[in-house]
Amino acid sequence: MSYATTSIIPFDSGRSYVVRDKDPKIRTEFRFEDHMGRTDLDKKFISQFERIFLAASSGNLSTCKAVVGEGFNDFYATSVGRFGTPDGLRCDNISPYKIADMHEHEEITDFFNQCIHGTPPKVFTPKKAAVQQVSKDSYILEEGPGKLFCKVPSTLTINEEAVTRYSKDQKVELLIEELKSCGPLIGLGKFGPTAYEDAPFQLGKRIAGQEIYGWRSGSKRKEQSPSVYIIVIGAEKNQNNEYIYFVLSKDVCKTSHSSVREHIPSKDDSHIYKCSHKTFRDYLTDLYPIHAVVQDSIITDIEETLLNMPLEAILGDMESQCHILGQQIFDHYKMKDHGNSISGKIAAQNLCESISNKSSDGRLRKQCIERAWDGIGDLNWRWMALRGWGVTFVI
Repeated sequence: MSYATTSIIPFDSGRSYVVRDKDPKIRTEFRFEDHMGRTDLDKKFISQFERIFLAASSGNLSTCKAVVGEGFNDFYATSVGRFGTPDGLRCDNISPYKIADMHEHEEITDFFNQCIHGTPPKVFTPKKAAVQQVSKDSYILEEGPGKLFCKVPSTLTINEEAVTRYSKDQKVELLIEELKSCGPLIGLGKFGPTAYEDAPFQLGKRIAGQEIYGWRSGSKRKEQSPSVYIIVIGAEKNQNNEYIYFVLSKDVCKTSHSSVREHIPSKDDSHIYKCSHKTFRDYLTDLYPIHAVVQDSIITDIEETLLNMPLEAILGDMESQCHILGQQIFDHYKMKDHGNSISGKIAAQNLCESISNKSSDGRLRKQCIERAWDGIGDLNWRWMALRGWGVTFVI
């Protein structure tokens, strides 16, 4: 039974589309679901087409079986246009069956033939790649009785609608526990040099060789001072004394409507500051946890494909496909957040970063993927890989 409602369905990028081979399902109502005129059934089809097309290209039989198990049956539907790759001709006017045949994945073409001419199994369970788990302690810099310090992150994504456990019961022990389990937090309040009349001074204490700054007890605070963002990187309880450690932060999101925000440490002031827990509680307005990106089936399948790609092929024969994967992630998460490009950017960056922790060649594999993804994105943000000698910078 064919289930898409139109014969031509555009991809999220708008630069390419799929032409159905099978007749579409008769539409019983005519209300469009999005600005491209796609119903929910159309969007279901396009999502499944992307997954089975990429799986057929890479030789991932388990994902092909999983998508067929969900009801996909249009193996001769064809992609038309660039399909998110700089060399669009490679994927222009090609069906899942044809791409599998082009790459000589006989086990996949045999499976497709069985589905077309016979009866495929009803239930399929994709085989997951054997990968290493990311250590929760990878962000911890120093830990001891009653204290914990995190590394200063280069970037941090938060959800301003989420609530930290510390917010409900403001005890320093709970903050230490939350820093250990979740990593650095973003705070908003009247902190740092803009909150005081006096300049900070070096306290003589160091964290990983970096000086700590603070203010003397009784330092005069300004009557009017702006609220600023900070990255809380540490907390300490020493007998009757409780302290918080932070750096100044900057929200770098270009859009204002999304609750998912991206922060980076301030480039104008890189000092680590220390204040009492009482000061922290008194002048804190909000505290936000790291935004956890829920991995759906698409990102799981793409991650598995990237991990199973031959390393030498990522910038070779399979570079175009690797580029397609990056664009697919960006488009998928951008659409899920109502067209917010930052969400697409964050999803792509998070997946690329995770690759380095999930295979023995992870660091080199990540660098190759970064280069293959050069140019993915949209008019609001573009992945730019500047290819130096063994170094890739992502802007």
